[in-house]
Amino acid sequence: MNLIVIIYISSNIWLLILIANLFLVLVKDEIYDSQDFYIKLVYYTIFCVLFIGTLYAFISSFITGLTLNKETIIRTFILIVTNTILLIIDDKLHAHIKIKNEKSFLEQQNKVYENELKIIHQSNDIIKNLKHDMKNHLFVLQNLYTSGQHQEIEAYISTMVKQMDNGVFCNSGNFIIDSIINFKLGTIEKATISVNITIPDTLNIDNYTLTTILGNLLDNAIFALNSSHLKKLDINISYVMGNLVIMIDNSYNGVINNNLTTTKANKENHGVGLSSVRNCINNCEGELEISYDEEIFSVSIIIPA
Repeated sequence: MNLIVIIYISSNIWLLILIANLFLVLVKDEIYDSQDFYIKLVYYTIFCVLFIGTLYAFISSFITGLTLNKETIIRTFILIVTNTILLIIDDKLHAHIKIKNEKSFLEQQNKVYENELKIIHQSNDIIKNLKHDMKNHLFVLQNLYTSGQHQEIEAYISTMVKQMDNGVFCNSGNFIIDSIINFKLGTIEKATISVNITIPDTLNIDNYTLTTILGNLLDNAIFALNSSHLKKLDINISYVMGNLVIMIDNSYNGVINNNLTTTKANKENHGVGLSSVRNCINNCEGELEISYDEEIFSVSIIIPA
């Protein structure tokens, strides 16, 4: 009977330690990420149930009068150790996936920043050259005006504007959105591109969420665009009644996967990208709508901002 009391007290101590550790981990490490918080809560709850069940089976064997033997102790110990190891492995895997996603985001963001700096330097060089040659340009424009060649004036000015805007598809004032769009669209060759953005300079959306959603959607659109004969891309982003509205229409080859996953060669990373987009939209309590016909694939997203 004394042995049963000792086991009962020990099991309760283990249970208290487990519960304390559960709340420490949840409150200290995961409270800032609601999705991770609930995932952790489910995992730890399952572990608690398994742990309590194991102890209950072990203790009840004595209460019902079963004989204590080495085999029973070993089996119970193995069950407890197994449950603990499974929890540790799951925790490590979850941490590894989170670190991997954060690393991927940082790498993508660094590329975006590098490209934006490159565009800024190119624009500065073009402006310097225009200032240096401005006298010559004005002289040409004056002669064209004097001779009444108004169409030539319009064409000349249009050429100058295009040279200044070379590599700049978006200049909304929102640094993150401008950087992502300029970086992604800079990789497209020979396509009809339309970009229409009317948003405030700052949005109530963290950079990680914005980069994940817009970056992955543009990756998918560009990939589909390159495999189509029409090669058309329309991007419309607006701010309506406290919501960020993103609409992307792109041409594609007319082939749709049944579950709208991927036709890319790199299916693993592409699947992760689509999953990240859906997770971000769900976390923001936003909405995602997909539609398509034989030539155009359309994605519409509404996110509180």
